[in-house]
Amino acid sequence: MHELFKSDMSKLEIAKQFGVSVNTVDNAIDRCSLQLPDELKTLSPSIIAETFITGIDKESRMNILWNAYHNNLTRAQVRAQINELKNEVRK
Repeated sequence: MHELFKSDMSKLEIAKQFGVSVNTVDNAIDRCSLQLPDELKTLSPSIIAETFITGIDKESRMNILWNAYHNNLTRAQVRAQINELKNEVRK
């Protein structure tokens, strides 16, 4: 993980330093922690962020991202898969 994220700086301090929102910092930390292979790094950040939801494990997220990559899915299609997965978990 990037050294900046390992520092004692708060997310708010990091966001202010780079002129971005805390949400952007959270998404960057998430992408870094996923350790995406090079192919998946080419996906739109909004598609990756769409899978950033509490309760969905890394393996499920990676499966959805691979599916998005191989099938050129839109953000709306990824969101639909996430919602379907969340509904299955709730059952």
